[in-house]
Amino acid sequence: MLGYHLELSWMSGGFLGVSLFFTLSGYLITSLLLAERDATGSINLTTFWERRARRLLPAALAGMTVALVFAAVVGQPEQLIRLPAETLAAILYVANWRFIFDHSAYGAHYLAPSPILHYWSLAIEEQLYLVFPIVVLAATRRTTSNARLAAVVGALMLVSIGATLALNVGADGNRIYFGTDTRMFELLVGAALALAMGFPLGGSSRVAPSPRGAGLIPVAATVGLWTSVAEDDGWLYRGGLWGVSVVSCGLIAGALKSPSLGRALAWPPLRALGRISYGVYVYHWPLFLLLDRDRTGLDGPWLIALRLVATGIAAGISYRYLESPIRFRTGRFPRRLLALGLGVAAALPLTARALAVYADDRAVAVVGRSAVVLSSPAIALPPFADSWRPTPPLKRVLFMGDSILHSMFPTLSRRLEGAGVRTRLLGAPGQTLMTHRSAWLLDLAHAVGTFDPDVVVLESCCGAWPTDEPVNGADGRPIDPDSPAFYARWRMEAIRAISIASARGAAVLWVLAPPARASRAYVSMERRIPRVNEVYASLSTCGRGVGFADWRGLSNPDGAFSESLRNREGEVVRVRTPDGLHLAAAGIDALTAVTLLAVRREWANNGGRPGPWRGTCPFSP
Repeated sequence: MLGYHLELSWMSGGFLGVSLFFTLSGYLITSLLLAERDATGSINLTTFWERRARRLLPAALAGMTVALVFAAVVGQPEQLIRLPAETLAAILYVANWRFIFDHSAYGAHYLAPSPILHYWSLAIEEQLYLVFPIVVLAATRRTTSNARLAAVVGALMLVSIGATLALNVGADGNRIYFGTDTRMFELLVGAALALAMGFPLGGSSRVAPSPRGAGLIPVAATVGLWTSVAEDDGWLYRGGLWGVSVVSCGLIAGALKSPSLGRALAWPPLRALGRISYGVYVYHWPLFLLLDRDRTGLDGPWLIALRLVATGIAAGISYRYLESPIRFRTGRFPRRLLALGLGVAAALPLTARALAVYADDRAVAVVGRSAVVLSSPAIALPPFADSWRPTPPLKRVLFMGDSILHSMFPTLSRRLEGAGVRTRLLGAPGQTLMTHRSAWLLDLAHAVGTFDPDVVVLESCCGAWPTDEPVNGADGRPIDPDSPAFYARWRMEAIRAISIASARGAAVLWVLAPPARASRAYVSMERRIPRVNEVYASLSTCGRGVGFADWRGLSNPDGAFSESLRNREGEVVRVRTPDGLHLAAAGIDALTAVTLLAVRREWANNGGRPGPWRGTCPFSP
């Protein structure tokens, strides 16, 4: 997981470490519960939950504190705005559902990811710890057989499979990636492994030692997956994660039954890392966000070393002085310590809420130091027409778009609402007008009817992910995403969107996307962006009331992708994130200015609302 968050090119599948973590947790928890049942004849739920609380809560609360310190010192405005709800969700161990409802893509590397994004997996773990012991207790009560428990585990695995298959049709990968129902399969596979192996933690394994060298097979498979799989590989969300969990089972079994693998994993440095591994996971993400290239001036191996050393120190201190004294303390849990923990848990969301108040001040600070000089396309806007015409005040602007527009919306909204203009946002990260056309057009129609915007800004470009619902042609067969028929269909949907957006007279602006740099996650988008821009630009010539906000100036003068531009003082400022698609703070500032200028000019050129669109565009170019 650390390799993935360090963005190592050879560790593209490092995020699958969470899958191994899930399966190992399912195995360990089931083994411990059944070992207790075999030794005492029952399972003490209160004692079990107290042990889990002692083990998990101290570092979890400390990790959230580190995240809030990061947000207070260098957090971006949109991070501060989202932080109260995210912190409360993390405290309640429902962070995974919060990120589902917030459409937060785990691997998208947006401008400002949540400093507690990694708590989504801890939420799923804690949900297991709360519910699964009750399941084990109920299934094994008044019997020494594990047959009923095995049947329940198998039934729950089928439920998880069914949820994944049902959600895969037309859903984005985030719902499957973050969902408790879809990811519990990996936890349950670990429970099934504990049942099959006879709980070796309890000393009664029924599995014979494996042949020499057999443990290397799951090791090789794990290494292969972690170095070759990408987070947007569609097969992962159509059952691939089930296969990954089976490989994890093989790795766990090999560690227990293969002498050579067992000796390798018993290497003292690995054992030391294992002891502090929970703290490493909790602290690494906010520290990685804090210690980035811009703030440290480091890159490559030096930046990696700094991040790893800082994480190791934080995890080691936490284990020695915070986690171990609480975890291994004998006797009843002290009331004062419990009260302190509850006080910290209550204070964290309140602190996050207090920090959110400073989002506007932080936005002003960002703008002041990051204004960049754009290349010519974005500033070659049409001049004001009919400037003598009285123009009514602009009151409402509606935005619809994907992750790029969503990352900009806090800044757009603050600037417009500061001028007395109300705003609303539709769409979601990872979606496009094509892949989610039914939902987008329905949401757009509802918002036009209820919000009654003066101007509608539409941004949609250009992914067609393996997990997306296919676009079918007139013959009912899927259309190739890079074929002329696909872009003709895109044009048709764009015309429908204009008709819906302008139904009550609003002006409509399409965003012309800036160039992207091909990367593994977004390799298909670089070649699609110019094609979709052509579609949108052509629509602005078909009738009054449709224009565009040209973002293509966020590039080199020749129109090629550029990660950085110069600000007004001549300093080089990063405008794009490392994924080659999304926007850094200076990029958001620059394109916000372009968008607002385009909104004002379209409003002025039309003298207010132009009325329902009466364009003459054919559905095909």
